[in-house]
Amino acid sequence: MGIACIFAEFNKVEEAVEILRKLKDASPNHLQRPSITINLAHLNMVLKNYESAINLYTIALEKFPSGHGDLETELYLAKAYFMNEQFDHCHKRLKDLVHRYPNDVKIRFDLAICLYEQAQKIFNKEFRRVYDTNYAISCLKESQILMNFVRTQ
Repeated sequence: MGIACIFAEFNKVEEAVEILRKLKDASPNHLQRPSITINLAHLNMVLKNYESAINLYTIALEKFPSGHGDLETELYLAKAYFMNEQFDHCHKRLKDLVHRYPNDVKIRFDLAICLYEQAQKIFNKEFRRVYDTNYAISCLKESQILMNFVRTQ
């Protein structure tokens, strides 16, 4: 795994992906560590293969014993959804994290940005329904509330 990290550091992403895939394939499924899958997902993010990254982060989260995965990996997954413009999935993931970690201001900030971008995407549509416009307005209001909360912390 170290060699793959070195390749990635020197911007030889394809080589790093190949090494991690071989490492993943060589390990039995029950012995695989989430770190291999997470690093492979990171490289897919660099390559802008967001769908693949989303799948890999999801697989990695399933390997954590707690059932929820760890916070850092869940935030990686939310970012992959965000970069893939799947704002509904990002919104849902971040909202769940806010409920589980109510004192984490960074998660609230990320959720505010997600809601803002989700509203922007709706407003930039050439044609939209009244329902979509109302939903975008509610996203902006919620984003503003979250940002005000973040500012006071």
